[in-house]
Amino acid sequence: IPRLATPRLRVPPGAVSVAGRQAVIGPVAAPSGWRQIGRTPLDILRTDSHAGTGTDPDTDGHPDLDTVVPYRPGDRVRFLPIDEAGYADLLGAAMVPRHDG
Repeated sequence: IPRLATPRLRVPPGAVSVAGRQAVIGPVAAPSGWRQIGRTPLDILRTDSHAGTGTDPDTDGHPDLDTVVPYRPGDRVRFLPIDEAGYADLLGAAMVPRHDG
């Protein structure tokens, strides 16, 4: 999928965008030349409101990376369609990984 000829000046937080063989979920509003294919209401980068819930006891007390970013490169992320009411209900909720084993 090619990039846009003219980048957008502002893509909203939670935008799901693709370019080439890459995909990204933007945690904050930012300019982008990637094609937006959707948007998630979930907070995918847990800042102050969510990140303080877990710490790694092996470190200096800062939140463990898993409590800040709930997914890693190569993880599969499944998007489900929701209506406006469902979007409003989930807006700002923390993304929680589900590990199917």
